[in-house]
Amino acid sequence: MSLLQYSGDLFEAMIDLLQVESVALPGNIISEKASSTNEVKPTITVDSHPTSTNSKLPPLRRAALHFLIRLVQQATVDAYQSGSMGQAFSIKRARTTVAYTASTDEDAVVRVMAREVLDALKDLVQAQMGM
Repeated sequence: MSLLQYSGDLFEAMIDLLQVESVALPGNIISEKASSTNEVKPTITVDSHPTSTNSKLPPLRRAALHFLIRLVQQATVDAYQSGSMGQAFSIKRARTTVAYTASTDEDAVVRVMAREVLDALKDLVQAQMGM
C-alpha cells in the first residue's frame, strides 16, 4: 500500500531495467576451436560468482520481471474492483520491451517469465476495457 502512489514510476523503472540489462541469444556461429574440442564453458551465475560486477546476469532480469508481473496483476485486480482505468501504465512500451525480451533473451527462465508478463498485460488491458 505504501508503494501504491509510486506504482507508475516503478512500472517504468522495471521496463527501463529490462531495456538496459537485456542480453540477446548469441548467434548460431560456433567457432571451429570450440566445436573441435567439444568443451562447454561453465555458466557464470550469481551463485558461482557472487561478487561479479557484471550486471547483466539473469537474476536481475528475473527479479524485474517478477516485480513487474506482480505489479500488473495487482493493477488488474484494482481495475476489476474499482471499474476504472486505474494506473496509467505505458502498456505499448511495456509490450514492446517484454516481447523483445521474451523472444531474444539468453536465459530460458527470463523468456518464460517475459511471456507470463505479456499475458498479464493482456489481462490488464481487458480489465481496463471492462471485459
